[in-house]
Parts: sequence; structure tokens; C-alpha cells
Amino acid sequence: MGKPQGRKENDDLDDIGYLIFSHLSVPKECRVRSRTETGAVVEADPDFSVSRVARLFVPTLEIQRQCRILWVQDRMHGIDFV
Repeated sequence: MGKPQGRKENDDLDDIGYLIFSHLSVPKECRVRSRTETGAVVEADPDFSVSRVARLFVPTLEIQRQCRILWVQDRMHGIDFV
């Protein structure tokens, strides 16, 4: 998927996205704070991170990727694209 014009991969971001877990019926809203080719840091409520596998969907960044949650620190989640 292409990058939005004028945005670099590692820019400080504040784009709304959704973490989609197979065990939940409703996607969880998150904010993408940074991203690279291999992953991202998102801000979200920590209470739903029981599953370590999800799909990240961010319409404004044209991202729809399967991901693994690598770490959680308060509301920040480090994810790796798989």
C-alpha cells in the first residue's frame, strides 16, 4: 500500500485506527503514534490486549495489516507486522 503524499513512515502520527481481534465482535479504536515498514506504536486501552494477534486497520494511512502485539506499556502498544 502506498504512503499518503507528504507523509514519511516515521513521522509523529496521530491517526485513528482500529485493532481487530478475532475473539471480539467490535474493533478497538486506537491512535497510531509512529510506524515503520515492519511495525508501529499505537495508543489504546490496555484492557483488551489478551490476544497478541490482531489486524490493524488505519484508513487515513491506507494500512490494513495482520500484526502481533510485542509489548504493552500503559496505553502504548508496540506491534510488529506479520
